[in-house]
Amino acid sequence: MNPDTYCVMVTNGELLDRFSLTDMIQSNLDSMVISINAFSKEMYERINNGLNYERVMKNVSYLLSNQSMRQKIKLSFVVTDRNVHEVCQAARYWKTQGVKTRVMGITNRAGSLENYEKVKFKGNYYGNPLPLRLWRWLMSKARAATGCELPFYHMNILFNGDAIICCHDWNRSLVVGNARTSSLREIWNSEKINIVRRLILRKRYEQIASCKECSFVK
Repeated sequence: MNPDTYCVMVTNGELLDRFSLTDMIQSNLDSMVISINAFSKEMYERINNGLNYERVMKNVSYLLSNQSMRQKIKLSFVVTDRNVHEVCQAARYWKTQGVKTRVMGITNRAGSLENYEKVKFKGNYYGNPLPLRLWRWLMSKARAATGCELPFYHMNILFNGDAIICCHDWNRSLVVGNARTSSLREIWNSEKINIVRRLILRKRYEQIASCKECSFVK
């Protein structure tokens, strides 16, 4: 692993039992984020269609049982109008277990989440500590002034090697390269991705397929 990079894997956690702890430790991942989004089995399976609550929780417990992996695990919760109370409960519970968590509001996934206005949480969530809320407020102000910062400090690699500029781009509307045919350095410094960055700096989101409908930049 290049010491100048920070590698994060984001997963729903259901298939982690296909890999041994040894494999995961030797992968040299810096962080593994597991999306949970609920506390109870009922809520989990209502908002995570097709996933098995017991299997995911078993996988989470398995990883947390290993001290090396435990330090890399972060449980992720996306707040919607339906699960906000469960997220509060879940964040408090996992904090007592010494497990890192992250909580964020839902976005319209670069325009691909059709019922976004119905599911987004319309209130204020105060489950995060004050320093983190302050940081996110400052970042939102910086984004309004300079444009979206995401393509300037991270890149997302999909299962098939496709590189996209944003994790919100569920539709893969803007692929900037493929890690199977090019190095990450080549993709990161390519003219294709630099064109996108220049458009972002000029706030010309309407010219970027993955940005023009995104609520993250509005």
